[in-house]
Amino acid sequence: MNSRYNALIIGAGRMGAFFDSPKDKSKILTHAHAYTNHDGFNLVGFYDINPTKASNAAKRWGTKSFKSIAEAFHKNKIDIVSVAVPDQFHFSTLVEIIKYRPKIVFVEKPLTTSEFYTEKIVKLYKKFRIPLLVNYSRRFIPEFVKEKERIKEGTYGKFVGGAGYYGKGVLHNGSHMINILRFLLGKITLDSVIDSEPDYYERDPSVSAILRVNNNKKFFMHHVNSNLYTIFEIDLLFERARIRIVDSGFKIERHLKKKNLIYPDYYNVVKDQEIDTSLGTSCYRAVDNIHNFLKGRAKLLCDGEEALKDIKLCLSISKKGRINKKILLFSHDPGGANMIFPLAKPLRDRGYKVFLYGKKYSLVKYSEFGLRGLNIVHDFRKTTPENLEVFLKKIAPNFVITGTSGNDMTERYMWQAASKLNIPSFAILDSWINYEMRFSANDSGYFFPSKICVADDTAKTKVCIDGLTDDMLLTTGNPYYEFVLKKNVQAIKRNLPDGRNLKNKDNLTILFISEPISKFYKKSFNSEKYLGYTEKTIFKNIYSSIQKTFKKSDTKIKLLIKLHPKDDRSNFDNIIKKLNHNPKITICKIDEAKLSNWDLINSSDIVCGMGSTLLVEAFLLGKPVLSVYIGLKKDYPSVFDKVGMMKSIHSQAALDSRFCNLIENKVTSKYNNEAIKKPINQIISNMEKILWQN
Repeated sequence: MNSRYNALIIGAGRMGAFFDSPKDKSKILTHAHAYTNHDGFNLVGFYDINPTKASNAAKRWGTKSFKSIAEAFHKNKIDIVSVAVPDQFHFSTLVEIIKYRPKIVFVEKPLTTSEFYTEKIVKLYKKFRIPLLVNYSRRFIPEFVKEKERIKEGTYGKFVGGAGYYGKGVLHNGSHMINILRFLLGKITLDSVIDSEPDYYERDPSVSAILRVNNNKKFFMHHVNSNLYTIFEIDLLFERARIRIVDSGFKIERHLKKKNLIYPDYYNVVKDQEIDTSLGTSCYRAVDNIHNFLKGRAKLLCDGEEALKDIKLCLSISKKGRINKKILLFSHDPGGANMIFPLAKPLRDRGYKVFLYGKKYSLVKYSEFGLRGLNIVHDFRKTTPENLEVFLKKIAPNFVITGTSGNDMTERYMWQAASKLNIPSFAILDSWINYEMRFSANDSGYFFPSKICVADDTAKTKVCIDGLTDDMLLTTGNPYYEFVLKKNVQAIKRNLPDGRNLKNKDNLTILFISEPISKFYKKSFNSEKYLGYTEKTIFKNIYSSIQKTFKKSDTKIKLLIKLHPKDDRSNFDNIIKKLNHNPKITICKIDEAKLSNWDLINSSDIVCGMGSTLLVEAFLLGKPVLSVYIGLKKDYPSVFDKVGMMKSIHSQAALDSRFCNLIENKVTSKYNNEAIKKPINQIISNMEKILWQN
């Protein structure tokens, strides 16, 4: 009796286990059913990131479940691994499997979700001599093989054209169509894209396109929104026949060229035969191909190299579907710039044509991160609604995304002009406070974009403006914080001083983040009387606390004042002169133009301020942070408390205590950053939902 090969299934979803059951005799649709029905295999069990799903699948198929891939390999000699996890987890799963060196891996299509990752997997598996079989199900069906033979032999004549219908993503399901077309007809290339929409997967839109077959004839690939119904059909026209693949491939119709009985000079294609295919047993036939391959009796019918060709074409179709779409990004204030610039590269990577515009402060911010922004002032000198309308007509964007500003009206006039021109727009808020002023215009009422993107639910609840409805607010997270965390945090942390061990340091650098509070409220209010504090009163509080904390210490303190871009350069000059100077404390004002924010944070041991988003940035980078509101009379600024990030300080005694605790290493802070997971993708995905409806 021949020994059986042991198989492990990773992914206890529908394709892995639940599209059918052991009781189904006429169809074998799952990996589990295929292995348990084949004499050459033994299904050792399931692993799934969800233990309950793995356990349920194991019970269904009379096998075991494992808590990890490592446990499965530790307890069993595994020859074959099936990968039936969601598309986005294919790459990481395939990489993990390599170290266990199975005889072969059977993976659901698409191999991965990117050309880069697919090429990497193909190379790695070739390096370690692990064969890959990709489940493009129609490739294993004898009826399709027969049609390929008849086409190759010229039974139907030359191919003259065709069309097909699919949905649920050009990569996820469209790759099925590309794969079977290449199999039947030969080389397939992209001619042009008609339109697209994300009907199921946010990152994988369904695209309508015109393809070219190797003899340069056209094939029209039509997408149908999968929310309406599921369809997969292919119609191939030849000189002497018409071949229709219908019912997802469960049937093949042969229509042959015949003389018209009514009009003798005309010819029609008439249905000659309807073939029921064995597509319902595709998984069984795939594992049978694996068995024959392992026994040296057959080649793999669809390997990693073939899957790579499909992915390359599908991704080029997807990308070209976005190339004609223009996205205008604009900001004025530094905070707004932080919301905007992280979107530029991801949008371009997806194929959009991006126009990154700025004005004054934002242009400096763009350049700080290696981006060249276009100065909107070069397009018009005076900021008026009429000029913004002319500007948008000239650029003709499909979508507008902006930051928000305090005094400058450019964003507000841009939303107004965009609405007039039927161009959808987003505004991304960069803080939890001062909402009303960002959308108001004195006696002119309020200006709103199509949607306002806010950092979290706390921010959402605080946006209370007349005329603003709940459906206009999107909780997306903060794209700049994602940029900090994912793109640069590791490189920066390697160079950061150890902010958690301050007790025995001979020199400390304390950074104070200023905000233009006294300047902003000067026109209408006295900020100290209105809010109860200014940037200068808070600085005095911090200086006083530093003096008290280090009174008996030999530690030398460098106190850096980070001026806000809107601060007067002379701000703090008078107050510094009046302070009771301690020879151990050196005060320095820092101009943003001379040192970047990250350079300042990098060189600091403690970061202090009020409600600046720079405090959040420092916090995310692991710095001890003090948010100080001593004298506060209003309710709105203490948002850091409400989002669970840090406890703000409201008295001199509390500030003294917090400084002492920092020096004694007794302060630890953690922030549950669920609200800032993948905000860049959240914003782009919400944009695309609107974009593809227009």
